[in-house]
Amino acid sequence: MAHLHQGTLRQVYVNQEVIISAGVFDSAKLLMLSGIGSAEHLHAFDIPVIVDLPGVGKNLHDHLLAVVGYQSTQVQPLIAPTSNIVEAGLFLHSGKSNEVAPDLQFLFSPALLSSTLTHEVSGATLVACLIKPQSHGTVRLRSTNPLDPAVIQANYLQCETDLQVLVEGIKIARQLAHSDAFDQVLGKEVAPGQDITSDEAISAYIR
Repeated sequence: MAHLHQGTLRQVYVNQEVIISAGVFDSAKLLMLSGIGSAEHLHAFDIPVIVDLPGVGKNLHDHLLAVVGYQSTQVQPLIAPTSNIVEAGLFLHSGKSNEVAPDLQFLFSPALLSSTLTHEVSGATLVACLIKPQSHGTVRLRSTNPLDPAVIQANYLQCETDLQVLVEGIKIARQLAHSDAFDQVLGKEVAPGQDITSDEAISAYIR
């Protein structure tokens, strides 16, 4: 078995089972590069088929997030130096899906979160996370070069139910933010914004 370590290709020999653990995307990529996957897909790259296993790279479930952010009424940042950024969590059922178990997870962060952590403005973020998405994606090969990233098609919100659950998640997050517990610390809503109220507007924000 060959592997690349810090730019050096190393050869490892074993006489027992090898377990590939390279994460959701690269595990599928490595299996396909090794000849385990959909024969049709592997043939397109002239990869010899060891096992025709069409399920490799299929049925990708990714947990889409939607956030509600608030400025703080406090002068000092809410976040403490020892914070792990996420201070609380909650599981519940949105009432918008047929799942028996909770379909939403909420996370609370005492900081304004976007693509990066924002320190300039003190605030807090409530994150609604889709636990059991009905929209499924794929992981496919880009080339036979193991250094090339896989082609990932997440297919977010392909199923309308996923969007409905996240819209409800935004509404629930707002209910939590407007509860008495946050009266003294949360001020203006900065995302999606207090004018975004209809289901259509919230859906557009999520998309």
